[in-house]
Amino acid sequence: MAGNTQGIMPPANPAIPNRLLRLPEVTARTCKSRSVIYRELREGKFPAPLKIGPHAVAWRECDIADWMATRPSARSAALAADGDKP
Repeated sequence: MAGNTQGIMPPANPAIPNRLLRLPEVTARTCKSRSVIYRELREGKFPAPLKIGPHAVAWRECDIADWMATRPSARSAALAADGDKP
């Protein structure tokens, strides 16, 4: 990974910034509760978070956006929550 000193892979979709999202923002964007997110994570159905501290994790924004793009029900719920903003 030449030029990437943080060890974080570049976003799969360059149009989406490579920000880190904490759980409250992930739950708001996906319309899923904390327990559902962690259950789906254990089942391999949700993107894995990055460990950012001894007791803290965060998800890459591009991972959540890519996951939502493949899930019509999640995408529809997020659009409804945002008021159908483009």
